[in-house]
Amino acid sequence: MRGGDIQIDPGFDGEYGKVNIFSRQEKQDLRGEKSLLFVLPTPRVSKKEKSVPSRGVKKLGVKKRSAPLPKTAQLAREPGLLEGLNPGQKQAVESKNPAILIQAGPGTGKTRTLTAKIAYLVSEKKTDPNAILALTFTNKAARELTRRIDAFLPREGNKVLASTFHGFCLKFLKEMFEFNAGLMEDRLRLELIKKSLETAVQTDLTAEKKTGGFSGKKGVVQLDRLISLCKQRLLGPDDDLSSLAGSGDAGVLRQVYTAYQQQCHEMNLVDFEELIFLFYSRLVAFPKALVQVQKRFAHIFIDEYQDLNLGQYELVKLLAQTSNLVVIGDPDQSIYGFRGSDNSYFNRFATDYPGCEQILLTQNYRSTQAILDASFQMISRSAENNGSQKIFSNLNTAQKLIVKETATQTAEAVAVGKMIENLVGGLSFFSMDTGRMDAEKMGAGNGASMGEKEYSFSDFAVLFRTKKQGDVFAAVFEREGIPFQTADKTNQYSQDGIQQVLSLFRIITSRANSQDYQTLRDHFKSSSPKTDLKIGKAREGHMVEILQPIYSLARERDSLACLEIFIDFLYLGKEIRQNNRLAGAHENLIALASLYPDPREFMDYLVLDQDPDHLAGSVEKVSLMTLHSAKGLEYPVVFVTGCEQGLIPFARDGKICDNLEEERRLFYVGMTRAMDILCLTYAQKRRIYGVSQKRQRSFFIDDIEKKLAQYETSVMRIRENKKEIQLELFGKDIS
Repeated sequence: MRGGDIQIDPGFDGEYGKVNIFSRQEKQDLRGEKSLLFVLPTPRVSKKEKSVPSRGVKKLGVKKRSAPLPKTAQLAREPGLLEGLNPGQKQAVESKNPAILIQAGPGTGKTRTLTAKIAYLVSEKKTDPNAILALTFTNKAARELTRRIDAFLPREGNKVLASTFHGFCLKFLKEMFEFNAGLMEDRLRLELIKKSLETAVQTDLTAEKKTGGFSGKKGVVQLDRLISLCKQRLLGPDDDLSSLAGSGDAGVLRQVYTAYQQQCHEMNLVDFEELIFLFYSRLVAFPKALVQVQKRFAHIFIDEYQDLNLGQYELVKLLAQTSNLVVIGDPDQSIYGFRGSDNSYFNRFATDYPGCEQILLTQNYRSTQAILDASFQMISRSAENNGSQKIFSNLNTAQKLIVKETATQTAEAVAVGKMIENLVGGLSFFSMDTGRMDAEKMGAGNGASMGEKEYSFSDFAVLFRTKKQGDVFAAVFEREGIPFQTADKTNQYSQDGIQQVLSLFRIITSRANSQDYQTLRDHFKSSSPKTDLKIGKAREGHMVEILQPIYSLARERDSLACLEIFIDFLYLGKEIRQNNRLAGAHENLIALASLYPDPREFMDYLVLDQDPDHLAGSVEKVSLMTLHSAKGLEYPVVFVTGCEQGLIPFARDGKICDNLEEERRLFYVGMTRAMDILCLTYAQKRRIYGVSQKRQRSFFIDDIEKKLAQYETSVMRIRENKKEIQLELFGKDIS
């Protein structure tokens, strides 16, 4: 209890609370469920490695690769390491082939196979952990890999490096090259691109011709996307850019790209997409540095190989020239084409590495067979030939696929909330407070009544195509007391009380944009009487005078000290303590500041952070996230919402879908996140840009045999006899 290992749920709406000794995951482990290779010990917190700046190329401390582990070291796993693996997983672990391609469908134990393979190398083949590199796409996935791998390793000694592609490149740019630039955030990047476009206009009398098809805010966004694609494809401003912008606009793109890079250089900043391009270019330019990295890593593992873009693909080929390479993924789950990913790299692996071993994993340990059958029927309609393989599950339970029609987007959120209520067994007043009842009696024909297990709030995920849809669920859940968390980096850090603190961090680390100064100016103008002097100066526009004390206070202080100094300077302490959401965000910043004591590294990490990294795994809350953020996650109960033409598949103009096959794969990813129950919901009407529009159910649902699903219509009506104030919210027309 004192150690915080006991989870206490206070209960809701008069229901008794619960004291949980074990989490759901721990219960599964103790029951012997195959969610992991074996029951893992409590992960240890390792000290953060320090990187020492150097000039030019720094020689890495390359250790002998096959150095045996100390005899006194006690590994986490003594009984048979291969115990519990299915034949395909065992084949992957024991294979001696220097190049292995593993096609792993959803829920087939991808991470488990990777970890077992790495553990086998360390424990059975006596490979030095320091010679193993594992790359993935999110910090959350990298941390999970590290946690599982560390369970196999001795407490002392070398560690396997598990990192994201961008984090890996940043680490070695700092360790090997004279690299001390900071990472800029989205707002500053767009601001610099806008300035670059304005410069292109001012330097030519024929402005309209000079800017080509790029003008206004939309033009800035287009140029931002194109410059990012250039870097993903390893193209600099002087390269041929006509394949991206066309011959007519390539000249404008080149000029803006050049001006943008010059501004970044002057500010000593780089953007997110620059990291891989820069590291790859340095390795090509400095062969000795490349050899050092190749000697360091004898074994390279790549997770989610189907999501590689050209830059990542070429980097892997470069690093793996002399190394053993294991890649794992599923071309049916390639969903990041908008950021340059291409599943054709997965399909050409055998061509790139002749003689490679190809292994197929088809046994699913996550979902019921009904969910797998439905998702396979949908994805098999794809026009692409990705070699889709039907996966199977031994979880042959009752039908758990529901298709639910609702009246509007708010009715959709209410219906989802009620199903959560029924499955949790708490929130007993939610239906009453809404002032509405289902046309059918509770429990009769209601999809929520299908639940045979006991669920808690952390067992639910609500997925949607756009973040705007998530706002409706957040509003309804907040009003009705359903605890939730959102996988939304911007939402967390843009709150009043947090964004001001981060603006100060950006200023002292020389990566602020104009909005940061405006945010602080507005804050001081609306501050309490305690800050009269600051208010006056802010109104006069004298922000430099206001912020002058901060530079001296923050000088040579670590991130944690700066965090507290800034909160005190902004008089935000009381506001943060009194607001649960702010307090939660503040706690996250404290944790990060403790891990990254250098304020510049602290801000770099915030840039590397992505939406899925903001989901806490140990809290009793419903998870709200986009379909893209759900990649790699799993939940007992999943709601895929907004299953309507224009949303799924997504069409920016509401009519034409840019990439239908990728949208199909995205829907497939969403469906296969579900373990026990999958509910697909859609609305008859939805507000689009403030206008209520009739909606049509997604034709992806029509690709599923009707016999696999239970179809429901959520018809809501106002309760009679009572007209209480608390019922007014749902007594109005839900639209």
